[in-house]
This record gives sequence, structure tokens and C-alpha cells, in this order.
Amino acid sequence: MKKTIFKLMPVVGLCAAMSLTSCSDDKGNYTYSDANIITIENIPALTSVLANAEYVDLKPVVTSSIDGDVKADDSNYSFAYMRKDSDGKWVKLGDQKDLYVLAEMNAGTNNCYFAVTDNRTGVQTICPFDVRATTITSEGWLVLCNEGQDEKVRMDMLSQISLDRIMPAYNVLPMAEDVPAMHHATKIGYVRTYGGFSNIFMFSSTDSYVVPTADAYAYGELGKLTLADEFKANQFITKSNDHIVNHVTLAYQAMGRPNAAICVSSEGNAYAYNYKSTNMSAAFEYPINTSTRGEAPEYKVAPYVGATELRFDGLNGGYACALLYDVDNKRFIGLNSKGAANDDPAGITQKCAPLADPAEGKKFSFQTGMDLVCMLNTAQSSGTVYSIMQDGNKRHVYAVSLLTDEFKQLDAFMDIQAPDFDKATCFAASSQYAVIYYAYLLAELI
Repeated sequence: MKKTIFKLMPVVGLCAAMSLTSCSDDKGNYTYSDANIITIENIPALTSVLANAEYVDLKPVVTSSIDGDVKADDSNYSFAYMRKDSDGKWVKLGDQKDLYVLAEMNAGTNNCYFAVTDNRTGVQTICPFDVRATTITSEGWLVLCNEGQDEKVRMDMLSQISLDRIMPAYNVLPMAEDVPAMHHATKIGYVRTYGGFSNIFMFSSTDSYVVPTADAYAYGELGKLTLADEFKANQFITKSNDHIVNHVTLAYQAMGRPNAAICVSSEGNAYAYNYKSTNMSAAFEYPINTSTRGEAPEYKVAPYVGATELRFDGLNGGYACALLYDVDNKRFIGLNSKGAANDDPAGITQKCAPLADPAEGKKFSFQTGMDLVCMLNTAQSSGTVYSIMQDGNKRHVYAVSLLTDEFKQLDAFMDIQAPDFDKATCFAASSQYAVIYYAYLLAELI
């Protein structure tokens, strides 16, 4: 690959008193020779490596228009590799023609250049390039795993090393000795908040934690998990003995930041956190599966949250919608914060309400009388929530739109006849199309 070449030429100053007429005294005492044009090839524009683990390995081809192929031991030439550090200063990586050096650099894109100097003239030719350094846990996809028969929770990662290189990394989250082992993983959560920080959450049926990272934006290397990172200790303002197993962020359009979040427990309680609030709840507080803020829960909810994009209308006019399911009364309920000012005197953002069937366009009854199998969210742009219902030996799929402050019934797909859909235990919804994926166990292994 040929690179863009920049030449640094020495400049000889002329005496300002010299007049143009002095050219008449020119005796022609000049020596003319061909310029030495240097080309540098075989240095990629971008090299991707694992920081502090892999080597930057470059073998450039240097060609002189006068001397031909420039060898590493040619005394007429000197070489230098330079990198810009975090302070904006250029530091030397190497002074040989070929570079083989450990990538001891910060994660991210590092600006570098390779310089070839003709020692006879001082003319320097520069070839710029970048080194993209990543860490094993700084970019990729976190995977929460259940290990062994006791389903011990383990955090793995599919690490994105480069555009065409993905590698698995196992057990990437170190834990302090006093952190109890977690069992039966349920979900990984993520939230970007107003205060210049972000959080990654890990949930299991026994314990839940905020995952520590090297920076406030949850973009850097994973840190060591300690007891201080326990989810309820960080996110709740009231004491709760519940086991939090699910967390969903309700986001609005401005910069992708959330207005609220809902978490649910295996005990059947739901909690709301209003990130935009000033006088409202600044963390999760009392269960919202109630008709009166702060009162005892009146029913249990399923461990699913149907989430939507939060609409933003002015500084205080944003509102969030969330669809939940009352397993005691077998009905859909909803959280709708439209109209809640910052002081929220009616406690709108801290209580749920049963959903009434629409007067027109009814596809099904929100009072289903059925068991909820699973609830699936689609991309925020479409705002559709799919609920899979168990009706005896039949399974139906109800589609509800939450793009506005209404819980709009879109469709009801009755008695799904897809192969073995009635046996399915794992589900996912396409982020772009009206497609549900499912999986089921063929047979028990003997």
C-alpha cells in the first residue's frame, strides 16, 4: 500500500540586502544533481493490536530514486518510528527500519509515523499511520453464562479486536474473595445517564451487581467486582430483600439518554427510577405494582418489562411508557408518566394501573385470563412489544405499540402453528422485522 508522503526540506536564508541586479554577477558556480525521492510502502494505514499483549510488527519497503532499495544497514539513511502520547507529545517507538515492539499504549487510536532521513542532505520523508489498541474487555459483546450443574454465573466476552477479528475471552470479570458466587444468570443491563456516567448491570436469581469499569462511561477495562458494587446498594434508596432479575431502560430521543428505568424481582415486584427528576425519586424506591405510591404491593408482576422509546417535549414534558403483566389477576398493566411534573404530586411515576380495552380497534382483551410466557421488545424506532400468551395448550402472540402515551393494540396472532412453538422456552424478536425467533430442547441428553 502506497502512503501519502510529506517532505521536510531545509531552507537556506538569503541576505535581505541582496538585490535582483546581483544576478548579473552570477558566475554559474552551482552544482546540480537529481533530487532523492523516497517512497515508503507496506505500512498499513491502520494496525489493530491488543494493548500490552500483542506486538506492533511493521516491515516497510523503502525505495530511493537514486539508491534503489534501501536496506536496514544503509549508513546513508536513518529511521525513526514516533507515536503521539496522551499529552500530545511525540515519543519514540523505535529507530530501526523494521518495527517489532510491544503495544504498550493506551486503548484507542494512536497516531504514529515512520520517518526516513537521508543523512547526506538531512531531507526527511514521513509516512503516517495509526495503531488501534484495544483491551480484551474494552470493546465487544458481554455474555452472561451459567457454568456447571449449579449454574454458577460467569461473565465472558466476545472481544472485537479489529474489523475482521473477534475472539472469545472467558471469565473476564475478576471478583473479590468476599463476593458470594452468583447462580442462574438472568440478564445484562446497560444505562447511560445524565451525570456523565454509565453503568453495566449483571442480574442473577441470587445476587445482582453494577459491573465496575475503568472509566465513568463504562467503555474501559472491567475492574474487580466488590461487595460495594451490589446493585441495590447503589440503585435503591429504600431497603429491599428482593432479588432483582431484570432491568429495562426507558429512553428518549435527545442524545439517547434515559428518562427512567424499571427493574423487576423474582418476588414479583417492579420498581421505577426517574433519571430526569429533581423532586421525584432519584433512585429505585418502593414497588410500583400498586395503585397508591409507597403502599404495599397489591399483586405480583411477571419478570418482563415491555419498553418503549420515551418521547421528549420540553425540559419537563418527557414521559415514559412501560408494559407489565399482573400474574395474580392475569392482566396487562402499565406505567405512564405523561403529565408528571418534576414534583409529581400524584405519584404518577411510582405506580401502575390496569389497562382498559380500547373502545375501537380492539384486537384482544387486556384482561387476558392467561399466563404470560414471554414479553419481547423490538427496536425503539418501532416501539412494538410482543407478548406470548399460554391459553391451555395453545399459544397466542399479542402485539402492542408503545410509541406514544397510549398502549395501542396492533394485532393478535391466535393459536400459532409454527413447528414446536408450543415447546419453545427461549425467544427473541427481530430489531427490524416482524419476526420472532424461538428455540426448544429436542431431547434430554442421556
